[in-house]
Amino acid sequence: MFRPVKIQSEFGPRTFRTLEEATEYLLMNWPAYQSSTLDHARQICLDAINNKASKHKARAAFVAAAKEAGIHIGRTKIKKVLDTAAELITLPLADGQASPLDEIIPDPKVLMNLTIK
Repeated sequence: MFRPVKIQSEFGPRTFRTLEEATEYLLMNWPAYQSSTLDHARQICLDAINNKASKHKARAAFVAAAKEAGIHIGRTKIKKVLDTAAELITLPLADGQASPLDEIIPDPKVLMNLTIK
């Protein structure tokens, strides 16, 4: 499965929901910027389409190429909310007191295992 990637392109926000969409963007619409990281991302994405590499590796290569090119990678709003909630749960309180959220979600890792549909 290819986890969607959201970028902030020169034309506004864009979300790639499939490996094929991300690969097409890498090959046809990438900003005028060349690097070995971009070449690697293109090759890994093509390999993943042909089942010679994992979609996970292809996504990671896409993200690496985007970061190197200065393209902002966005996170979904729900991921930001979950990250913030996890930080709140793990904040230490004075005198070793438990966070009030500990009663609701005793382990912050539980948040990271939620499935959003």
